[in-house]
Amino acid sequence: MNALNALARIVGTITLCALLIGAGLFACCLRPATSLIAQATSNHDDSPYSQEALVGLATLTRDYTVDGGERTAMLDTIAQAASDASPALKGAADKQAALASLGERYTLTDDALDHLDDVNRVIGATRIAFAVIGIACVAALAHVLVRCGKKSLGGVLMASGGAVIAVFALLALWVMIDFNGFFAAFHSLFFSAGTWTFSYDSLLICMYPPDFWISMGILWLVTTLAGCLICLIIGRLLRKRSAA
Repeated sequence: MNALNALARIVGTITLCALLIGAGLFACCLRPATSLIAQATSNHDDSPYSQEALVGLATLTRDYTVDGGERTAMLDTIAQAASDASPALKGAADKQAALASLGERYTLTDDALDHLDDVNRVIGATRIAFAVIGIACVAALAHVLVRCGKKSLGGVLMASGGAVIAVFALLALWVMIDFNGFFAAFHSLFFSAGTWTFSYDSLLICMYPPDFWISMGILWLVTTLAGCLICLIIGRLLRKRSAA
C-alpha cells in the first residue's frame, strides 16, 4: 500500500503539472484571445489589408485552425476581403484564381494552409492527451486524499505549483534572451523544418507577427502562474489545517 500511495503522489504531481501548463495553452486557443491580441499586434503596415481586416482574418484563420472548418469557405472570405484591398480583384471573374496570382501577401498559400492543418492535428491530439491526463490526475489526487490524507494532498499541490513556476521562470528567461531561438525550438518539437517559416509580409505573418506570439506567451504564462498560485495557496492551507 505504501508503494501504491507513493505512486499516486508521483502521478498526481506529474499530471497536475501537465494540466497547469495545459491551462495556459488552452487559454491561448480561445477565440477572444486571438481577436484581442490581433487588434493590438497585427502588422497592417506591411500588408495590403487594413488592421480591421487583418483582425477579422486572424480570427477566421484561428477558427479554421483550432476548431476545424471548411477550407473553401475560409478562402472565399479571404477573397472577399482581398477584393476590397485590391482593385485588380474587383472585376475578376474567378476571384480565387486571381487571388492566387497575387501571392502570399493577399492569401494563404498551400504551404500556409498545410501548416495550419498540421497545427490543427497537434491541437486535436493535445485535447485527447489532456483529457486522459485529466482523468488520471483526478484519480490520483482522489487516492491521495482518501488514503494519504489532506496533508499529503497539500504537498502534491504545492510541489506541482512550485515545479511549474520554476520551469516557466527558466523558459521566460530563455524567451527574454533569445525569443527567435525559443520560437524555433518550440516549433521543431511538432513540425518539420521549413514547414512553418514564411515571409515577413505574408498574410499569415502579418496576421500573427512576432508581437502576437509574445503576447500569447504572456497570456499562457499568466494563466498558468495563476493556476500555480491557487495550488500553492490551497496546498498550504491543507497542510496547515492538518498540522493543527
